[in-house]
Amino acid sequence: TVDNTRHILLSDGNWVGNHIPPVSSLTSEQEALLINVGKYAQSFGFGTAEGSNMGIDYFIGKDGEIIVTEINPRWTAGLLPSEVLKRLGTTDQHTIAYFDMIKLDDYEQYLSYVEQHLPGTRDESFDVIPIGFSPFPLDMEGTDMCYVWLVVRGDFVAYREDVQSQFTEGNFPVSAQIPIGDLDR
Repeated sequence: TVDNTRHILLSDGNWVGNHIPPVSSLTSEQEALLINVGKYAQSFGFGTAEGSNMGIDYFIGKDGEIIVTEINPRWTAGLLPSEVLKRLGTTDQHTIAYFDMIKLDDYEQYLSYVEQHLPGTRDESFDVIPIGFSPFPLDMEGTDMCYVWLVVRGDFVAYREDVQSQFTEGNFPVSAQIPIGDLDR
């Protein structure tokens, strides 16, 4: 089955994250075509008879046609957030999975913030699910920064406003680039 569709989020032509909609926007015909693409890859020995994860990258044309651009017969980075959401048992909200940056000096504050916004601990309209981080600082104009990989489930605008008010300037720069209007696709 096709149980994991993500929309790529772009800002000025650059990838800034993935939108995982509450419901797949694929038609039954589009889903059938993608299943056939997976079967085709299996005919070359990729995957197993029982099935396995396979990332199929594609565009949907103006008339609804599927244009396959890449087949990855393995786990891909985009599958991890989707699988985490499935394990939490909730996929009924708009969700953004993305990489951002925080100042290394603010890392302890970031950990505390995430702990306060984990699923099941919130009264707010969003929660935050940490997926990973880079332990290697990156010098950005004299400031040591580190990458964080996270999933924001629920109201992304409220999340963005919250991190902008809670953290010093320069933290979470990518959150400001997430095109919120794309969530309605």
